[in-house]
Amino acid sequence: MKEQKIKTLYMAQTFHLAWPAIAEQLLLTMATYVDTAMIGSLGANATAAVAINSSTVFLVVGLLSAVGVGFSVQTAHNLGRGNLDAARKVSLQALWGSILFGLLVMTCCLCLSPWLPKLLGADPTILSDAQRYLFFCRSNLHWPFFLLFFAVPKIPALPCC
Repeated sequence: MKEQKIKTLYMAQTFHLAWPAIAEQLLLTMATYVDTAMIGSLGANATAAVAINSSTVFLVVGLLSAVGVGFSVQTAHNLGRGNLDAARKVSLQALWGSILFGLLVMTCCLCLSPWLPKLLGADPTILSDAQRYLFFCRSNLHWPFFLLFFAVPKIPALPCC
């Protein structure tokens, strides 16, 4: 009886902690469906041009997420220890690190956009569209701010707060 109550409590706590991540994943999946539907309405070549770059996009998002998780863990550890000064330092490092790493990713996308779709095997009929997609859609200033979303999760730990 007591074990069942403890299991129920653990499950409730786990769900309470996990529901934001679950909701985020569902929303990202929905956004991907909407993206695909909008691009799909432009035709097969447009869809293929986007699809050839999808592995690159997933790799970049994975890298940015990993950096963000690293900063999150460091901030959470310091907040858990009650070391607010260290948490503020890590949050400030996350802020600047996110901007710099995001700019690096943006620069890499800009530099690789002419060659990467070709290296990934893009058909000549979609090559120019794939190159333009990677250049315009994945080489803009949203990368540093996208990383900020992951890397600065504990806003109260920022020095300005």
